[in-house]
Amino acid sequence: MANNSQSFIVDVIDNRDKILLVSNAPHPDVSAISESIESMKNYELIKDFTDKFDRVVKPFSLVILHNYNSSNRNILDECVTNRIPYLIINPAPNSGLNEVKITSMIDKLNDSEPAINNGFGLFTISEELRNAITNFPAVKTYFAKYNVSNGAQVLLNQKIGSVTMSEPVLFFNELNGLKSGVFIGDGLWRWKLRNYQESNNFNAFNELISKSIQYLSVKSDKSFFRIYTQKIISENEPIEFTAEVYNKSYELITQPDVTMVIKNEKGNTFNYTFSKQGNSYKLALGLLAPGEYTYEAKNKN
Repeated sequence: MANNSQSFIVDVIDNRDKILLVSNAPHPDVSAISESIESMKNYELIKDFTDKFDRVVKPFSLVILHNYNSSNRNILDECVTNRIPYLIINPAPNSGLNEVKITSMIDKLNDSEPAINNGFGLFTISEELRNAITNFPAVKTYFAKYNVSNGAQVLLNQKIGSVTMSEPVLFFNELNGLKSGVFIGDGLWRWKLRNYQESNNFNAFNELISKSIQYLSVKSDKSFFRIYTQKIISENEPIEFTAEVYNKSYELITQPDVTMVIKNEKGNTFNYTFSKQGNSYKLALGLLAPGEYTYEAKNKN
């Protein structure tokens, strides 16, 4: 059999990534993020201070900039030049970010709780994390006007009192293939503390950090839709296909339907729908008459 629509890649993602975290000064949010990353076996964390920064960013899979302001612009520019994904934590107003323009109205801070955007689809989060987020305490955000770039994918919105606002707390963006993320707020460390107070572990907090890092650092040049079958099929051998669909964080998903059209030598076509089994899809065709066939598989993702 041959595939007349595309070549499907079987590849292994190397998760041993180097992450650079640059801050202006020691801060409890930096400590919370650092401890979370250092608990993950797939990442190596390097920390540095802005005023002592003398590195090239090219070896890193992700750069995290804490309390970003215009003095960090040279580091951000180097990330953009070298196509290195970055995560901005608590950017200052009028800092010149493309992802969000924060125009401070008055010298005032809001207490903003996180509210999950159920339309977010870049990666999945567990029920444990969802439940934890509803109890995470407020972070300090600027009383400001927020203009977020087109195409931004918001995971968490600001919630002030009982009102969920359109302003984000955590969102992600991808421009010309370069991924970025922005966390707006000061006091992320309180989320980690609350997680431990309620669960006696840091699982939910660590999941939020790890899922964000995984989405940003994973390479975008691999197939999101993969089809597997036998390489050589004998005349009396039943034919089976397995399909896998991935979201943009390369997590297996089974929400979309997967279909296949098979065409024989006479031009006759046969339509099939895969069944969902666990984290993948299966299609058992059984036996086909000897001959030459082509197939095209699609997913509605």
